[in-house]
Amino acid sequence: CGRLAGTTAWGAMPVTGGGNRKGRLMFLMLAWHPGREMTRDEMVERLWSHMEMDCALRNLYVTWSNLRKTLCCGNKGVPVDLFAGSNNDALWLTDLVKSDLDEFQTELRTLRSARINGDAELVVATAFRLSDIYRGDLLPIDIYEKWFEEERNRTRREFCDAMVTGAQAAFDLTQYDTAMAFLHRASEIDHLREDIYQLMMRCQINSGQRSGAIDTYNTCRTRLVDDLGIDPCAETNRLFQAVLAMEDDCSGDPSEGGSDG
Repeated sequence: CGRLAGTTAWGAMPVTGGGNRKGRLMFLMLAWHPGREMTRDEMVERLWSHMEMDCALRNLYVTWSNLRKTLCCGNKGVPVDLFAGSNNDALWLTDLVKSDLDEFQTELRTLRSARINGDAELVVATAFRLSDIYRGDLLPIDIYEKWFEEERNRTRREFCDAMVTGAQAAFDLTQYDTAMAFLHRASEIDHLREDIYQLMMRCQINSGQRSGAIDTYNTCRTRLVDDLGIDPCAETNRLFQAVLAMEDDCSGDPSEGGSDG
């Protein structure tokens, strides 16, 4: 995630991914669904649809040749199974080529399985790995490439959800600093999700950070009002009232009860 990154059997792949933007995009189309055929016509349609077919094909073959050299890191003894399919009709990457998208999806499956099994420690450990893998929006330098827009948005949502899941698991383990770190990453992705602020406030309440919880509430309210024209929901306001009550009664646990709303 973030800028193009990948590894091959011969080492790290340069971020240029084939020497130019089209090479990066061609690699991403192949790497996005490992084992899936990408036909020549699909590539032409997505990368050179504005050109006449003859010209588009010439561009395709030049880009394809450069991409092969890049993926092989200059190694001349390239095994034929680096790519499968016909160079003229369809092709796909074999398991010799890995990208951080593969790792991201693998860790997501691990996190979801750990959550279902109630393994909070594994959820937290996996959330840490996902936090390291996700370095920003997918292909930020190609933000105007429409083909990746849906996948870019989906990856953002998946990462945000994963950070909230990791934060909840850390909260359950009373690891409040860890939970807050995950929640701050999530808020960078979606600053209008109230459940993020609610869990932040619960962490701060349980840590005795009254002023911090008040600041979190005010940030949440300001963003909701400014961006959406709405006030915080009943659960967020209930937590805020619990924070205000901390000044008079610090013996209870005001974060208990209620739903995330």
